[in-house]
Amino acid sequence: MTYMFQRPHYIEIDLPPEVKDNFPQYGVYAYGEGEYSIHLYKGQFNGIPVLFIPGNGGSHKQVRSLASVAYRKSLEDDGPDFHFNFFTVDINGELGALYGPVLQRQTAFVTIAIRRILQLYDEGGVGNSGSGGVGNSGNDGNGDGNSGNGDGNSGNESSGNGNSGNDGSGDGNSGNDGSDNGNSGNESSDNGNSGSESNGNGNSGNKSNRNGNTVNGTRPVVKPDSVILIGHSMGGMVGRAVYTHRDNNGTITPTMVPLIITQATPHTRPVIVLDQQLNDFYDKVNAYWIMERDYDLKDVVLVTVGGGRNDIQVPTTRANTPVADISTTTADVPYCWLTADHQAIVWCRQLVLATVRALFDVIDTNTNKLSTNRTRILDVFNYHLVK
Repeated sequence: MTYMFQRPHYIEIDLPPEVKDNFPQYGVYAYGEGEYSIHLYKGQFNGIPVLFIPGNGGSHKQVRSLASVAYRKSLEDDGPDFHFNFFTVDINGELGALYGPVLQRQTAFVTIAIRRILQLYDEGGVGNSGSGGVGNSGNDGNGDGNSGNGDGNSGNESSGNGNSGNDGSGDGNSGNDGSDNGNSGNESSDNGNSGSESNGNGNSGNKSNRNGNTVNGTRPVVKPDSVILIGHSMGGMVGRAVYTHRDNNGTITPTMVPLIITQATPHTRPVIVLDQQLNDFYDKVNAYWIMERDYDLKDVVLVTVGGGRNDIQVPTTRANTPVADISTTTADVPYCWLTADHQAIVWCRQLVLATVRALFDVIDTNTNKLSTNRTRILDVFNYHLVK
């Protein structure tokens, strides 16, 4: 299981009125934790975007395990000069594995979400100098490096009782515990700073890494032009389907979604077929991938992870697909080496750590974008998830 050291926040992303009218039951959220959430509430995004798509009966809050671990890793003293912004879609806990029409609707919404996420980096101003904006020297702190709370408190909204804010889906599974004491995880410094290490020029916010950069964006970052997709269960099929959906804005191109990671996704065929639309959805998606794998989709990296024999809902044979670049199970992941049930695969700490490490390693540090070297990406995922 995974642990949070600060209170998780799910920041709803504004959508156009016509989208709200067409999809009133859906939503797009950004994951924030502790003090960094303040920037996200202000629409200040400066990380590499990752979109998590929940599966059958799943919750958008299941993004928390991956997002929290990635956030903590970006705060390490010897950490990288970039971080990730994790987004997620609320699909209202729909049972996509049992009713085909909702998969088409979810695919349409996810394509909208992808475009909306990329728009945020225009609106939020990556590297802008606006008030409290991304790329500024600090949070809304004062000139002496304090974050605005003069008593030396961390300013992070830790949960006083260590609430876990369970990620579990509608079946009651959660698996994630909060911190035992509700601490925010950041140590307050002697000079009244916000608990994060000030870099000497008035910056506060989160801990600076070795180059003085923080997740709050003291270094201007390159505007992202792609989104990494991670799908659990049926969310993986929805992720693969985005290339097949066409709306008034066209289709999602492989350059917009160059990497898809699926967890316990039934790729080859539905677990159970209760209507023709479900069968048609699978036929359309799989046929498109087979037809375009060596053409339009040749640069897309697809990584599939199955739960193994403990996943009694999606057998390993269905969690793999011939069009995947890498297919593995949790039992094969280094330091995981155990099978996982259908829900636990989302918050299995060993798998979460391996996945997050792989995500950090596939980023080109010269551009702060996903590497365009396909061989490198495959080598990284083979290293972290297979060998």
